[in-house]
Amino acid sequence: MSNLSWKFKDDGKIFEITGSPKVPWSHVITNGKFGSVWTERGGAFAWCGNSLLDRLTRFEQDIVLNSARRYIYLLDSSGIVRTLTPSPIPGDAVWRVEYGPGVVTYYGECSKYKTRLDVVVLPDINAEMQYADVESIDGTEKNIRLCFAQDILLGTWPDTHREFHKLFIRSELADSAAGSHLVFTKVLDTRPGQKENWNASFHGALAVGSAQGMAGFETDRCTFYGYAGSVEKPILLSEPPRRGRTGAWADAMSAIDVQCKTGEVTAFINAFGSKEEVSSVFSKAVSVSRETAIYSIKKFWEKNIGELTAETPSKDINCMASHWLRYQTIAARLMARCGLYQTSGAFGFRDQLQDSMIFLHYAPERTEAQLKLHLAHQFEKGNVLHWWHPETNTGITENCSDDYLWPIMTASELYHETGRTKFLDEKIEFMDSAPMPIWDHLRLSVDRAWVRRSERGLPLLGSCDWNDGLSSAGDKGRGESVWVGHFYHILLLEMAELARARGEDPLEYLERAKVIRQAVNEHGWDGEWFIQGTNDEGKLIGSNQCMEGKIHLNPQTWSIIGRTAVEDESSSVENIASELKFSERAYKAIESVKKHLLVEWGVLLLSPAYSTPDESIGYITRYAPGARENGGVYTHGAIWTARAARMIRDRELLHQVIFSLLPPVRGRDPRYFAEPYVTPGNIDGPITPTPGKGGWTWYTGSSGWLERIIFEDLFGIRAMPEGLILDPMVPDEWNSFKVVRPWRGKKLHLNFVRGNEPGISVLKKEIGGKFLSFASLPDSNEFEVTVRFV
Repeated sequence: MSNLSWKFKDDGKIFEITGSPKVPWSHVITNGKFGSVWTERGGAFAWCGNSLLDRLTRFEQDIVLNSARRYIYLLDSSGIVRTLTPSPIPGDAVWRVEYGPGVVTYYGECSKYKTRLDVVVLPDINAEMQYADVESIDGTEKNIRLCFAQDILLGTWPDTHREFHKLFIRSELADSAAGSHLVFTKVLDTRPGQKENWNASFHGALAVGSAQGMAGFETDRCTFYGYAGSVEKPILLSEPPRRGRTGAWADAMSAIDVQCKTGEVTAFINAFGSKEEVSSVFSKAVSVSRETAIYSIKKFWEKNIGELTAETPSKDINCMASHWLRYQTIAARLMARCGLYQTSGAFGFRDQLQDSMIFLHYAPERTEAQLKLHLAHQFEKGNVLHWWHPETNTGITENCSDDYLWPIMTASELYHETGRTKFLDEKIEFMDSAPMPIWDHLRLSVDRAWVRRSERGLPLLGSCDWNDGLSSAGDKGRGESVWVGHFYHILLLEMAELARARGEDPLEYLERAKVIRQAVNEHGWDGEWFIQGTNDEGKLIGSNQCMEGKIHLNPQTWSIIGRTAVEDESSSVENIASELKFSERAYKAIESVKKHLLVEWGVLLLSPAYSTPDESIGYITRYAPGARENGGVYTHGAIWTARAARMIRDRELLHQVIFSLLPPVRGRDPRYFAEPYVTPGNIDGPITPTPGKGGWTWYTGSSGWLERIIFEDLFGIRAMPEGLILDPMVPDEWNSFKVVRPWRGKKLHLNFVRGNEPGISVLKKEIGGKFLSFASLPDSNEFEVTVRFV
C-alpha cells in the first residue's frame, strides 16, 4: 500500500484516492431508482428499480480480483492504448479517483494522453451518463476511438445458468431525435412471488448509446472478445468500427464505438424505461451536458443530505457527520439498498426503519413516511415481513423476536423530535386486513411481545433476536432473549409516554415494564454481566458458564439504554429523558465490556469466539472465529456502547468508542484496508489472521447510528417534546465547536463554547441551564444560539 494516498476535499464532500488500496474502495451513486456501483478500478454494475431483481448489467462480486465489468477503451492509430478506468487496461497511466455525492470521476495521465471520466446518475431522469474527455499530452489534435463495453443482464442471477437465460434477451437498433441507439429487452421474468408466464417480460427496456452517435456497435460477447479471448484485447477492436448484428441468439452485451478527436467530450448513456418510452428517456439524457449533470446531482444531494452540519476541532468528525455518514445511509441503505459486499434490493423491517431515523434531525417527515411503509408490512396478528422486495411486495416472515418492535422506538423518536402525536391517528393497512391507526399497530406489537414470554417472564427468542446468527436457539419456542428484555423494557416506557401525550392512562405499560425489569434482573444477571439468553433446552448463552461466547455485548449496553439496570425503579418511568441513577450492575456490566470486549479498533460483539458449530445456538457458531458477529467488531452493535457510555457519563469510553470507529481514523491504521469514508459492517477480531481489517462497507446500519450518536451523545443535542437538551460531552481539548441544526421549521446556529457553568442564550437573551424550550425561541426562522458547557 506504499503508493496509496487519500484525502477529503471541498469541506469533506469529496474523497480523493491516488494509488491502489488492497481491497476495493467503492462508491454508490443513485437517484433513488437508477443507480450503479463503482470501485477505484471501474464500474461494477448498474440497476434500475431493484438493485437485486432489476440489474441491468452483469455483476461479479470478486473482492479479491476486483475486476470491473464495464469498460471504455481508448484507441488511436497504434491500437488500444488503455481504458479510461484502471481496469482492465491501466496502461502506463497514473490514476486519481474522486468520489462525491452522486458522482465518480477517474483522472488518468499516461505518456500520450490525459483522460477524465465523469459518471453521473441524473437526478430526474432514469439514466446514467459517462462523460469522457481525452487530451493529448503534446497538445496536438488527434483522431481517437472510444468504445464503451458492458455485459447486458436484465435480471437477477442468470450467470449461474447463462446459456439458458441469454436466450431471452433481445437487442434492436432504434432511432430517435437524438440519433441511433441500442435497445435491450428480456422476455423472461424471474422475480420471486410472481407467476412466470410464457410471455412475461422484464419490466422495462435498456437503451445504450452515445450523444455523438455510433460509428459502430456490437451486441454479442463472443464476436466482440473472441472465443477464449480477453477483456484486455477484444478481437473486434483490432478492426475498424462496424455495425454488428441485433436480435436474439447472442450472449448479450453492448459495445458502442465513437470516433472523435482529442479535446472533445464524449457522452455515453444508459437509459431505462418502458419499451415504448425508453427512446424518449434516452433523448432527454443526451441533451444533458456534463456541467449540467454534475450541477444538478450536486443540488439533488444537497437537498437530500440537508443543512445539518458540524464544525469541530476534529476534521474526521466534520466530514463524516456533515456529509458521508448521511450519504452512505441514504444512498446505499435507503435508496439503493446495496453495496459492493451485498446487493439486497429489499427492505429489512428492522433495518431500513432504523436507517430512516437519520432524518429525525432535519427531515422527520421522511422518518414518518418510512414508519408508515413498514407498518403496511405488518400482519393482523402483529408479526411482520422480516424483509420484502418493494416491487413484488414479497418476502419472508420469520419468528424473529425484535423486528416488529422497532416501530415503537421510531414513533417515540418522532414524538420527541416534532412534539406532536397526531401522526399516530393515521390509518395504515395491514398486509392481511383493513387499515387501523398507527397507535393500534404499535399496541398490537407491544401486546404480541407481552404474550410471547417464557414461564419465567422473559421474552422468547424465536428464530433470532437482533443477532440473526442465533438462528436455532429458540426454534422450539422455549429459548429466551435477555437482550429483547432490555429492549422491550424501554419500549414499554416509550409507549407509556406516548399514551400520556395522547391523554390515555399509561399504567398498563408501566406495570408491564416493572414485570419485565424484574424478570431480566432476576434471571438475566450472571454475576459480572447479563447473559444473552437461553436456548430451547435451557442452556445459557453468553454466560460465564459457557466455554465459548461467554459474554455478549448487546445485553450489557442495553441494560443501560433499556433502563433495566437502574438503582431506583421509579426513576425509569417518570420521564423518558430524565437522568437516571444506574445500579451497580450497570457499571459492572460496562466494566466487563471493557475487560473482555473492548479492543483498540472497537468493541467485540462477543468473546471468546465460537470455534465449534453448535446446532443448539445457530449459524453464528459456523462463522470463522473472530469474524463478523462471531467475535469480531460488528459495528452496528459496537456503536451502541457509546450511547450506554454517555448515559452513565463515562466520557473516556464514549470518546474511545466513537473515535476508534470513525472511518478516517481506522483508515490510517495499515491493518484496516477498507474505505476510510464509509462505515464498515465489521472489523476482524484479534484472534483472526487479519486483526483490525474492515469489511462489508456501505450496506450496514452502523452509519445512521454513528451519526445520531455523534450529534445526540457527543454533541449532546437531544430533542424532547418541549425543547432541546444541550449538554455536550466532547473531548477536553475542545474549547468550542459549531452545529447547524434544523428543528421544527427553524434553523439553529448552535455555537458551543466552554465556560465555568452551563448556560444558553438566544439573541443575547440569557436562558441558562441545559434546556432550550421551544416556547422560548423567537419567531424568526434562522438565528444563533450560544451554548456554554463545562
